[in-house]
This record gives sequence, C-alpha cells and structure tokens, in this order.
Amino acid sequence: MSETMLSGLLLSAVLIPAAAGIVILAVGDHVHRNVREAVTLIAAFAMATCVFSMVPAVLAGREVCLTVMEIADGLTLSFKADSAGMIFACIASSLWVIPHFTP
Repeated sequence: MSETMLSGLLLSAVLIPAAAGIVILAVGDHVHRNVREAVTLIAAFAMATCVFSMVPAVLAGREVCLTVMEIADGLTLSFKADSAGMIFACIASSLWVIPHFTP
C-alpha cells in the first residue's frame, strides 16, 4: 500500500468520528433517535475499516505519518500510527462498534 493511501486512511480514521459528531450535533432532536444511531454505526464501521486496513503496513514495520500543517517554525500538527498506537486504535475502534450489538 502506498504512503499516500496510508496517510489518507490515517486522516480518515481521525476525521470520520469528528464528522459524525458534527452531523449528530447539527441534526440534534430534529430526526428520530434511530437515524442518529445509524450515523454512529456507519461512522464506527468506517473508522474501524480504516484502522484495520492500516494494520498490515504497521505489522510490516512501517510507521504511517501525516503532517497536516506547520503551526510555527519547528512546531507541526501531525499524526503518526506506530505499533503501540495501532493496538490502541484497534481496541478503541472495536469498542465503538460493540455497543450497537448489545441489548
């Protein structure tokens, strides 16, 4: 998998929950509760897909890095997925999906 694609997956894994939260906040009580739950479930699966698709590259020893912007000289906003971060991301993205399947 190319570095550009991995960086896109990393950015998507960060932006998908943020976008879902904004959508849910924007619609508020104007839609049925099930619509909000559907948005959450779709976002959970999309984020988990992004996270788990980066696992093979990280297991191969690659670090996925994405620099979003340079805030000041020597100070950047960047994201990095290494092996420890991927363990946390896999657990967190799985836990976001599980509540939708429990009674």
